[in-house]
Amino acid sequence: LDDDGNQTAGVDGEVNLVDALAELYIKFDKVKVTPYAQVSQNVSASEDALAYMLGSKASIGNFSADVGFRHMEENGVPSFVMDSDFIGGAGYEGFVLGTKYKISKNLSLGGKYYSTEEIDGGKARDLYQLDLVYKF
Repeated sequence: LDDDGNQTAGVDGEVNLVDALAELYIKFDKVKVTPYAQVSQNVSASEDALAYMLGSKASIGNFSADVGFRHMEENGVPSFVMDSDFIGGAGYEGFVLGTKYKISKNLSLGGKYYSTEEIDGGKARDLYQLDLVYKF
């Protein structure tokens, strides 16, 4: 971060990401499980340039759940790429727990819990969300 608290990148504000994503699709009878991992390195930044997430999604019938851990260093990825619901964003790490139930073809009810903390062990934050989604 610069003196004004703005995210810094590499030379002249340049961002160059090296990114790797892996997902595995597993099906056990009616249960679908998808473990995933993603890591990004901003090779233009001289420090605090790593971001990663690990987790797994599972679904059975109309019910699905997701659990994940995220680590987002200050210069790991540009702020416009980050999940805005992951409170704190750059410089934070934490867990995301989510569930969703598909009520009908176009209607679902879901909830998420975000538990984040500054990477250096500072401020901790929690966010609870409840979503009712209708697709048309």
